[in-house]
Amino acid sequence: MSANVTFSVVVPCYNADGYLRQTLASALAQTHAPLEVLVIDDGSTDTSRDIVTELARADGRVRLLQTPAPTGGPSIPRNLGIAAARGEYVALLDADDLWAPEKLARDATYLAHHVVDVLFSGAYTFIGTPECV
Repeated sequence: MSANVTFSVVVPCYNADGYLRQTLASALAQTHAPLEVLVIDDGSTDTSRDIVTELARADGRVRLLQTPAPTGGPSIPRNLGIAAARGEYVALLDADDLWAPEKLARDATYLAHHVVDVLFSGAYTFIGTPECV
């Protein structure tokens, strides 16, 4: 397996307009660019869908999916995104989280040299401006 693996980033979303632009920017700015970023809106009543629609127009890697009705949690939207994913691997990103620019590159390198069922990495908790991103 080469380090040139493809990732589908799956982002479940519910009323996340305060974080969503920054979250998606962190996914799209990866040094190992994702094949696609799937945002699954779970019936948001804020401007989350508008934000994703705008970003999708600007970057063809972004796709908006929607649940038929709010499901009350991220599991169903996440599973819808996984089912629609076209990448070799699925990377899960919550709508209020950020990735360091090298996250997918490090994952791709690891996956190129190991056979694994699940890969996870460390996390930093922050309030305000992240210092590790």
